[in-house]
Amino acid sequence: PRSSSRTPWHAAYTPTKRPNVVTYNTLVNQLMMEGKVEEARKVVEVEMPDVGVIPDLRTTEILERDSERWSKMRTSHLGSLLKRNDVASAWTFFDTLVENSLADENHFTVMMKACETSTQQRELMEKMVEHNVRPNVVTYTVMMKACESATQQRELMEKMVEHNVRP
Repeated sequence: PRSSSRTPWHAAYTPTKRPNVVTYNTLVNQLMMEGKVEEARKVVEVEMPDVGVIPDLRTTEILERDSERWSKMRTSHLGSLLKRNDVASAWTFFDTLVENSLADENHFTVMMKACETSTQQRELMEKMVEHNVRPNVVTYTVMMKACESATQQRELMEKMVEHNVRP
């Protein structure tokens, strides 16, 4: 049994009415994750100072991450969404990456796994090429597994050769 003399945490907790640096860092991180770099910088350079919030080391670290690290984080995020079976959110996030010209071969390959048919995978492969993203061997391997016939596999192998991808 609990002592009645204890104050529950929520009774002692007084929420602030303004966002703090942690709140802004969360927003800036999400904007960067979505590839909205200019919007993230505006939050840090304009919005935060306007409300008296001083960026901290975490803010700087978020803004200074290199593109390779962001790409890996985005790939991981897509994979996590699919693992949770949140396919709709994965597609929404992926479409944001495509819209912001940030989708790379890893993102496209992860989303191949979200396709229900080889036809959808082929359409995604076409979209990949339209956005000047070269399929890699992993992309083709995922597609190979979805082929329904030896003819489709041969056609896919020809595409690999055409795109200079070695099996």
